[in-house]
Amino acid sequence: ERELGRLDDALSAAEVEPSPPRAREVLLTRVIDVAIERRRAAASLQFDPVVIRLLADHEPFQQFLTRLYGVLLGDADDEGRVSAAMLAGAIGTAVAHPLVADIDDDELRVQLLTLTRRLLALSE
Repeated sequence: ERELGRLDDALSAAEVEPSPPRAREVLLTRVIDVAIERRRAAASLQFDPVVIRLLADHEPFQQFLTRLYGVLLGDADDEGRVSAAMLAGAIGTAVAHPLVADIDDDELRVQLLTLTRRLLALSE
């Protein structure tokens, strides 16, 4: 819940944003910021089977994901949902991957924002 709280303000702001593209940008930027801030712990947490099982059964987490993907996707078709799943996996994996361990946070942020905007077909 503490970790979800780090994104809750951005999600709430995105949900009331009248412009869907701007809402996605606000939320996407914060998701990437939090992922980078937590990149050192991400590797050990994201593949931990106990954590995965706990999150799958944690109702507040599931509700949070529903809200988050609602902002990112709106009424997405199958392609949009697959893109979002790829995006979530890509961000989570990229911040913890050994290939980017030596890239500083600011440069990683720029690269992730550019690539995720491209994946979601958002303007840069």
